[in-house]
Amino acid sequence: MTVKSTRTTFGASVIALALGGTALVVPTAGAQNAEESTAPQCETVVTGGTFNWGLKESFRSYIQGPIARGGWATKGDVKESDPENPKAKDFQFQYEIDPAKSTIEIDDEGNVTSADLHTKDSEVIFEGHHGALYSNFQSPYVEVTGNDVQGGAGYEGYYVEGKPMTQYTPEDRTDENKRTGADVFSKGDGEWQVNGDTITLDATNMTYVPKPGTDPDKSIVEGVDILFMGIYSAEYKPELDDINISLTTEEKCVTPESTTSEEPTSEDPTSEEPTSEEPTSEKPAKPTASTSKPAETTSAEPTKTEAPDEDEEQNKDEEQGSSLMTKFGSVWNYVLGGLGILGMFGIIGHALNVAGVFGGIQKQFNKFLRQFNLR
Repeated sequence: MTVKSTRTTFGASVIALALGGTALVVPTAGAQNAEESTAPQCETVVTGGTFNWGLKESFRSYIQGPIARGGWATKGDVKESDPENPKAKDFQFQYEIDPAKSTIEIDDEGNVTSADLHTKDSEVIFEGHHGALYSNFQSPYVEVTGNDVQGGAGYEGYYVEGKPMTQYTPEDRTDENKRTGADVFSKGDGEWQVNGDTITLDATNMTYVPKPGTDPDKSIVEGVDILFMGIYSAEYKPELDDINISLTTEEKCVTPESTTSEEPTSEDPTSEEPTSEEPTSEKPAKPTASTSKPAETTSAEPTKTEAPDEDEEQNKDEEQGSSLMTKFGSVWNYVLGGLGILGMFGIIGHALNVAGVFGGIQKQFNKFLRQFNLR
């Protein structure tokens, strides 16, 4: 065998050893990934906040105007921003956010991606036309995806098929004519601001979106449109007031349990069964009750009491074996790591030798020795 073939064979062996060592070390990366999977998982939760919405300025003015000659009353968790000036443009009904019904999603960059924000139980009851008009606006909410906002509320009102709502009378308020439910009826543009645990949403350009099928000209009103008697549409006064929401939030983290940590690696639950379930302490009581046969008590029973000792010794052996295997595995990984590094140097050296780098260095060294008569 030539020197070149020997070097080639040695280089191939080193490469194979390095690759083999790398393959054996790979399982440790799997263990590391298992540890990373137990990292805390965090989410932002809503803890409280305010929800301010004047609903519709022109509707408030209409209710208190010379035609309807009405007003409104509030119940539950709702206040008025300026009770003395309810027709003002900046007037708002002020609600409390219900954390139990509200959710928010924030991405890794701190941007709000979606939210479902509800208010606590409340009612704003609008009445007018000497009792003919009745509209109960309940617990408003918003559904937000990115910057797209939909506003909605619960509702209660009365609907008489085929009769214009302006001609309703107090006698029309019957259980048969009552309509209740909850739905969205508006859309707008949202702007989020995240400042630590405080998150705000300003919804502007809010417009009314009637339900399909509502036709005020034919006195047909569908669902939530009963709140405004079905009179508003994209063509007729669709403008609604802005919505201003301020949230208090909290980040909650949960550490998931590792599936590997649940397995009994060092303790065998089956080995505990003889000591906890078998009444070993009751069996030796039989020979002690008979005092006439003391010899039998010393020779017959010891084999029964040795079983738990054998299990304990077996457990100790298993624990020692497991500990030794763990230590051996750790040392083995270090050895394989060292072999892997040596293998890499071997690959680099083989590549340099094939390229003739070492031969050139040797020629220069021989030339130096001849020049100074050292060889």
